[in-house]
Amino acid sequence: MAPTYRTLVNLMSNTQIRIIPLGLCWFDIKNIKKLFVLERRPTSSSESIYNTNFDLIMLAPVSAQLNIVLCTNNKFHRLGFMGYNDILLYKGELYALRIIRGTCFGIHVFDQEQIYRIYLIRGIAPNSNKDEVYLVESGGDLFLVRRQPNDLLQTAGFDVFKLTTDEYECWYLNAVKLQSLGNHQALFWGRQGCFSVPVEESSPFEEDHIYFIHVLEENRLTEYGVYSLKDGSIKQVPNLNVPGPPSASAESFWFFPTVKDTTVYPKRKLKVD
Repeated sequence: MAPTYRTLVNLMSNTQIRIIPLGLCWFDIKNIKKLFVLERRPTSSSESIYNTNFDLIMLAPVSAQLNIVLCTNNKFHRLGFMGYNDILLYKGELYALRIIRGTCFGIHVFDQEQIYRIYLIRGIAPNSNKDEVYLVESGGDLFLVRRQPNDLLQTAGFDVFKLTTDEYECWYLNAVKLQSLGNHQALFWGRQGCFSVPVEESSPFEEDHIYFIHVLEENRLTEYGVYSLKDGSIKQVPNLNVPGPPSASAESFWFFPTVKDTTVYPKRKLKVD
């Protein structure tokens, strides 16, 4: 019996990337939370539509925790520690966010396959080990975005912090809470991450707003809404907030934009994200 492969497809370039058979993976590749595809070297012309000149960096569940998994030459292995909350390719490096012992946020920065820099973030502390937090690049700056739930675990708001290096203590990042993203930006929050988009004059979106989709697993409800950083108000979209089976709720997500011609970790070109 032939092995069953998963295939990633870039519909714009018709690039197809074949992934190792599922039976040989030690994690469920269907539950990948975030995925980056990196081009290792310039692709050569070939009759095959399948391209193998890519590495995959993904955030995936292993032993009930999110781990960074690198796939190169169809071989998988973990990077860093267990229990990361989010990953981001920022200014050519891989940043990984984790909650340290429930008391503080830390960021591991990778060079190739090794951690070569560790930051502690001050100015913000986790509410719990289950904080919902993402790293975001917006206008060239590094942000940390945290969802704030109410007593019913519904979305009560969001906190956005700009992270900057400390002038005197290079192992710290200072977190400054924002009420404006600057540079005419809006954020989109979903189960697979958070990303920033510029708001033009003709755009249907508003700057300094967070457009969110959030799945409440407890009551199988999906929230759709818009949060204003300026005044802290939330505008719900009630006609979409209807109960449904877990499989239906899990289908709601934003399509993340494709990033082209961007230098990324480790100094490669980001082909698809």
